[in-house]
Amino acid sequence: MPRVMFHAAAGEPLSGDAPALCRILEAAERVGAVVEHACGGQARCGACRVRIEDGLPHCSPKSNAERALTTADPRERLACQARFIGAIAVRALGPLPPEQRDGAGPVTPRVPGYPV
Repeated sequence: MPRVMFHAAAGEPLSGDAPALCRILEAAERVGAVVEHACGGQARCGACRVRIEDGLPHCSPKSNAERALTTADPRERLACQARFIGAIAVRALGPLPPEQRDGAGPVTPRVPGYPV
């Protein structure tokens, strides 16, 4: 199982093992790290925005939903969407103001076939 480390704003990092292809949000819950999320992991709110500090090659490609709620920086991901297969280090960032998003708007109207 891959190792995941969560860096908090204050205090010691939390780390643990998580199954391969696990979402970052699920891994956070497994190790007791707090990653805000308000939409139930549906990529609608952007509250679970994180930065991959180490191990980006071990992460799944950025989805259209993630692009709509993050900047163009490939290290910025949504914890509810990004999956990983190898060791990573993550820092929670929180939601991004709409004017700074790469997709410049909410996901739902921008992704064909996305459930409303």
